[in-house]
Amino acid sequence: MFPDAMEKSPQVGDELKSPQLGDESDVALVFRIPWGHNKLIIDKCKGDRDKALFFVKETLSNNWSRAVLMNFLDTNLYERKGKAVTNFKLSLPAEQSDLAQQITKDQYNFDFLTLRTDYNEKELKDALMDNLQDFFLELGKGFALLGREYRLVVGNTEQFLDMLFYNVQLHCYVVVEIKVREFDPGDMGQLTTYAAAVEGSRQLPVCMC
Repeated sequence: MFPDAMEKSPQVGDELKSPQLGDESDVALVFRIPWGHNKLIIDKCKGDRDKALFFVKETLSNNWSRAVLMNFLDTNLYERKGKAVTNFKLSLPAEQSDLAQQITKDQYNFDFLTLRTDYNEKELKDALMDNLQDFFLELGKGFALLGREYRLVVGNTEQFLDMLFYNVQLHCYVVVEIKVREFDPGDMGQLTTYAAAVEGSRQLPVCMC
């Protein structure tokens, strides 16, 4: 309808040359993503203004393609993000705790995995490694995998972390332990030991998952 305007419409990624998201009005942010993205958000959010703006900001922040946006619109990301039960406010500096909380989800969605019903921990870890791109998308922005079965010396023993990540936004390490059973209080002791060992050896804060 308006060819000149369409030719000059903003593309995802233009935010790299623009002010930070918090410096602009909500209306201005909407015009910084392509119309196809906006149409998906309008169709899926059904008049929920806060939810729609959440996906506009996530699209800009993460440089999502239309396909990736559609995936997250269908996985209840708005309802899940930042909702995990954590102790970040007690264990992290104030300037990091809010950001750390926002990178969590409750629950994580691993529908991209194809596993038999009674899979074990090794099979789950293998499947995550085989689908790293989708795994990183679900984890969120800023994660880098440092290793699987990461060797760590704790006292006089060798321990192997299921996965060790580094998050470039938080400037901290993230220890991930994978279980295929219900949470046990002993798991927290194991994770706390691992996190303390990583923090001591790396001299940087650690988050646990």
